[in-house]
Amino acid sequence: MSSFAQDFPDQALMTVLADDITYTSQQVGAVPQLVDAVVDIDVQVGEYVSETQHQIEFLTELLNYAPQQGDVVTYELQNYSLELRLSNDGKYQRWSMKNA
Repeated sequence: MSSFAQDFPDQALMTVLADDITYTSQQVGAVPQLVDAVVDIDVQVGEYVSETQHQIEFLTELLNYAPQQGDVVTYELQNYSLELRLSNDGKYQRWSMKNA
């Protein structure tokens, strides 16, 4: 009997469920890369705060370079820069983004 993880590997899930983005690392020699990532626009920051932020979650094995602050993401013809790493479980990284 197979498990869910075997039937639906992370790369397959990202292909089906994620958004198409262009990721551009600041690393020397890096070229823009078309990848799948989960983009959340206007996420509420706190339960009692009206502040919102844009967030993105990467499956790091899909990227040529590890995400770093200041890297650029193009999503729906808008450029954003990575601002703050919110989580990193070794497989996925979630970042807040700001308009670039």
